[in-house]
Amino acid sequence: MARDCPRCGLTNPTEAQRCDCGYDFIARKVRASFLTNKQRIQIAKEAEAAEPALDHLLRFGDRPPYVFLVLAIVEFLGTLAAKAIEKLKRPR
Repeated sequence: MARDCPRCGLTNPTEAQRCDCGYDFIARKVRASFLTNKQRIQIAKEAEAAEPALDHLLRFGDRPPYVFLVLAIVEFLGTLAAKAIEKLKRPR
């Protein structure tokens, strides 16, 4: 069963001892984050940029809730695929 971080809400694997945000599941307190400040800023920017892309999901009226989940997953996978393609195009 996955663990939701009480600090940031990120879902972590059951065997995780610490969340990326630094919350320690064993000690039940915040320790240093695994992420650098630069990585945290980049993640925040990406999350902010993704919000408008998800706005259209809220305009589907009275559709069943699973429709929103499926559409969000499809959009997420599309974003991952685009990033993977960008990495492949970069010269090594």
